[in-house]
Amino acid sequence: MLHNLLIAVTSLFLCTLALFQVSFTGLAVTPLQIMLVLLASLMVGLEAGGLAKSFVLFYTSYLVASVVAVILARLPLDLLLGNFAGDLATLVIARNILLFSLLIAFPLSVLTLVLGCYLSERFT
Repeated sequence: MLHNLLIAVTSLFLCTLALFQVSFTGLAVTPLQIMLVLLASLMVGLEAGGLAKSFVLFYTSYLVASVVAVILARLPLDLLLGNFAGDLATLVIARNILLFSLLIAFPLSVLTLVLGCYLSERFT
């Protein structure tokens, strides 16, 4: 149980870093952002113990990371510029994160999750 929690927290941290950067850059994606998501999904695939468990663990932490990234980007705008600026920024940030997730992160993370599960079963 603690092992899965540590995997989820590490995946959450890596995905939050990538999604926080994506929230500001849009689709001008750097290789670092892609590598962070791929590293997180490969780590979950290697350590979680099964394909279904890996998918649930990674995509739950990815969903939480996207919510945390939106909150981290919106909070300073709400405090400094007001609620309207925070609402407008949330629309743009959510669009950027959704496009990154659908076009880049989900297809590549499915491949690395399956690869990680295969490697963990093959070499253990």
